[in-house]
Amino acid sequence: MLNSNATATSGVLFKGNKVRLFPKSDRKKWNEKIGWDSFALHNKNITNCSKWSVVTTIFPPGKALEIQAALKNWCIVIVGDEKGPPPNTFFESSNRIHFLNASIQKQFYEKINPFIKGLKWNHFGRKNLGYLFAIANGANEIWDFDDDNMLLNSEAFDNAYKLDYINAYYTIDLPEEQNDTSFYTFNPYPYYVQENYTDFPPIWPRGMAYSQISSFTKKQLKSKLVHSKNVVVFQSIANHDPDVDAVYRLTRTLPIYFSSKKMNLLIPKNSVSPFNAQATKFLSSSFWMLYLPVSVHGRVSDIWRSYLGQAILKLYNLQVVFTEPQVVQYRNAHNYLADFESELPLYEKTPAFVEFILTFVKESKLKVKSGIKMETIIEELWIEAFERDYIESEDVYMIQFWLQTLTSLNYTFLASPEQEEEEEEEEKIDLGLESGFTECPNILDTSFIIVSRNDNYGGSMTERLKNAVMNILDANYSSDKTEIIIVEWNTLQTEPNLRTQLNFTNTTIPIIFISVSNGIHAKIENPMNVKMFEYRAKNVGARRAKGKWLIIVNQDDQFPFSAHTFIKKSLVHNHYYGSDRKETAIGKLEQDTKGPE
Repeated sequence: MLNSNATATSGVLFKGNKVRLFPKSDRKKWNEKIGWDSFALHNKNITNCSKWSVVTTIFPPGKALEIQAALKNWCIVIVGDEKGPPPNTFFESSNRIHFLNASIQKQFYEKINPFIKGLKWNHFGRKNLGYLFAIANGANEIWDFDDDNMLLNSEAFDNAYKLDYINAYYTIDLPEEQNDTSFYTFNPYPYYVQENYTDFPPIWPRGMAYSQISSFTKKQLKSKLVHSKNVVVFQSIANHDPDVDAVYRLTRTLPIYFSSKKMNLLIPKNSVSPFNAQATKFLSSSFWMLYLPVSVHGRVSDIWRSYLGQAILKLYNLQVVFTEPQVVQYRNAHNYLADFESELPLYEKTPAFVEFILTFVKESKLKVKSGIKMETIIEELWIEAFERDYIESEDVYMIQFWLQTLTSLNYTFLASPEQEEEEEEEEKIDLGLESGFTECPNILDTSFIIVSRNDNYGGSMTERLKNAVMNILDANYSSDKTEIIIVEWNTLQTEPNLRTQLNFTNTTIPIIFISVSNGIHAKIENPMNVKMFEYRAKNVGARRAKGKWLIIVNQDDQFPFSAHTFIKKSLVHNHYYGSDRKETAIGKLEQDTKGPE
């Protein structure tokens, strides 16, 4: 019989409190110059290679590496380890394929840089050398992958991530925010499962906070326009054997295949999500976060990297996007119980780690706005991670060496947040409208609205447009009660704009030119690659028009004078008017006396 006075006992949760201090004398080491030849990593035979794949392996090349190495527009660096592969068992050397075996690393690279010398052997962190090699040799994009993650469609790989254009806006799916304000990790996997998937709790990624797995609620998705500059990391989920933890593998059934439906899924603003080093694309503005910690197990290293990196990304308004599967993983042999033991810090510490990360973001915003350098903020973050027992001190020294090495390679760290906030404000602009714009008061009688583009659409476009404008000017509208608005959409930068081509001066009524930029055009989802959104352009003109009557016409429409007379004298309030058209030869309209029917 149980004693009613007995007290229940349980384990103690990890709190993530500060339990030790990093020496003050060793802070801000990142700002010291590193004593090595920064060009020692540079290979003079490599030219014009901006896209790099980086992998570490101990095995001879398998199918995944063969497919990746065959990509014509990509270079690849393979980082070996003491366990292998042997120097002569890899691809033939070329200007695109580079194998750094253990012998080369020991004889050369370890002697030139304290960071490289500090990397552990027989550890996932050897991959850090590959990142530096790619950056030193011109990388603008890095595909960070595992040797057992094989591309599903190598031909479509370059087009799989369509957000890497500097002046573009794209629609991204975003789960609605949680109603509560508690810290949490976001689980993207359930949004990609097949329709017949019924497991609950649903599949979760390695590194998910266990306190929130069973309480998962799938949120309604909504669309959001995001500037491509703000999306700098892309995580692909994997088919067959996705990146889940040992608990999932020990208790659930694999394989699993996700939906192939295209979906870019944004991590919600007030949350973070674990992502891996198995199938992830990094753009150059996120290269600073590539460093994999070496004081924790490889099963923990990339997850800790993802959380630490997201703290800095959030401070600079940069974001991570998940995508539908680009890879299939046929996992190398693993012992699930050994994986479980290796992953213990993930199970024990992730809830507190997430709370620490998001608290750090809130407390560091003023520091960033005050102009403190990004490198200092990164160092402070890693020092706090050490002091709260997530990593060991060697990783603080390694991140300092990492920042020093990037600086010596002339890497450009992120801009101040003021610039990022201005770009964020631009995202709020309605299509074609200034921020804060409201409809103009109706202080004129008539506004003619014409839309066009400086691309000579249909041939002799400038002549046809000029004739249409002259048709209005010749109709003798009152100069103080009429305006002509010409909306130029998605202006070609290689040709003179419409104002220059038309060259109207000293007109009897004002002509207002409105230019809608390429960047605004690129905000709009455009699967057919349309160059001119005619009706949106007309709406832009209508919103700015000051007339009581809006006469919206095509770029080559001309009216008989009798129609102009009708417009000036016979329009009735609260009526809508339309007119048939007939085709005629290019030139000024031969006028008639018949009014509109």
